[in-house]
Amino acid sequence: MRAIFEVVEGPLAGRRIELNPGQSIAFGRTTKSDVSIPGDGYMSGRHFEVQNAAGAFLVRDLGSSNGTFVNGARVNEQPLQDEDMIAAGSSKFRLHVEFDTEADFSKTSTIPAQFLFEKTIEQGQQPAIGTTTGGAPPLPPVPPLPVTGAPPPPLGNSQAPPPPPPLPVTGGPPPLETAFSPFGEPPASSPVPPPPPPPLPPGMFGGPPPVPAPPVMPPPPPPKPVDPWESFSERERRLLQKLFSRQEPVYAVLDATKDMLVRAFVEACGEPCVALTETLVQNKPGIGCYLVAVSPTATKLLDFLIRDGWSKNWGVYCTSGAGLEAVATHLRNVINVYTAAGLPFQLRLQEPVLLRTFLPGLLPHEATAILGPLSSFVVEGPSGEMMTITSGSHGVSADVVRLD
Repeated sequence: MRAIFEVVEGPLAGRRIELNPGQSIAFGRTTKSDVSIPGDGYMSGRHFEVQNAAGAFLVRDLGSSNGTFVNGARVNEQPLQDEDMIAAGSSKFRLHVEFDTEADFSKTSTIPAQFLFEKTIEQGQQPAIGTTTGGAPPLPPVPPLPVTGAPPPPLGNSQAPPPPPPLPVTGGPPPLETAFSPFGEPPASSPVPPPPPPPLPPGMFGGPPPVPAPPVMPPPPPPKPVDPWESFSERERRLLQKLFSRQEPVYAVLDATKDMLVRAFVEACGEPCVALTETLVQNKPGIGCYLVAVSPTATKLLDFLIRDGWSKNWGVYCTSGAGLEAVATHLRNVINVYTAAGLPFQLRLQEPVLLRTFLPGLLPHEATAILGPLSSFVVEGPSGEMMTITSGSHGVSADVVRLD
């Protein structure tokens, strides 16, 4: 089977690249690759390679700087399935597998049974007894039933044989005529047998031995709870525990202009997300800022944000119980503002440096207006520590936790 790689995004968007069985194609920015994409500045010279080995498709990263992603997960070597999405640099490729199928009619038949029967007649074979080409044979006439109460007709000239005599009784209860007297008492000639003796107690005089009660087995232990953070380091686990400690939904406000990997991963991770702002990406309108719902069990997203993104100022986090759409509407109103002259202006709250210096200087009513339905902001500190910013009646307070 062959495969078609459709370029979904990037400088070669719309192109379709064919990958035949036994073929291997390398993608990259320079002519050292089989498919060169010089307009993608985020690609390495030889970025990744795709192989078609007897219908098994495999993608392999060739030591690129920004990595290769399959359905949002960064990989070094990964088997591919139909409709998988590969992201490399600012380009995206979708795999379409063309399966070679051929109809096989040798094991099925749609010929009617009547046609098969007519063919049998043409070949000189006799049909089965009682069958005709015109349908089922006619039924023989049903003889009339005898008149009720009349004797049955004689069978020929012979008489019906007499009924056989009853067999002698060799055992069992006596006949009904002699078992009971008209006065309700058994006659003297047919005494009622005494009832059988009760069974012996277990273990006495040859009785069956007592059966021991089955042992009571303790209930099985409960299954061990699955820890979604098992693969994280101790420092990363402390960060996650603090981030989800408020028992409220957590959202990430991510700046897609900081790194093209942010945009590629957010669109491929499958988690709920909405766009907050727009910007120009390679002189084309694109998403500048995303709001992404972060679940404590979304291990792929947490691996990308905590292991790769923490301390790179990719964005900030917030907690709220108002829901994704309500949080997005509030943040759009806060980020997209206007100057006194009526000019549009963006307050870049997704910048950790701006947020941790801007919020503590606000008055209590100003901080309450900025947070709105949000209960807290969580940002990176200047040395990688974790800072939780909340608002109260006395103003803004910041709780700093060192992770090392």
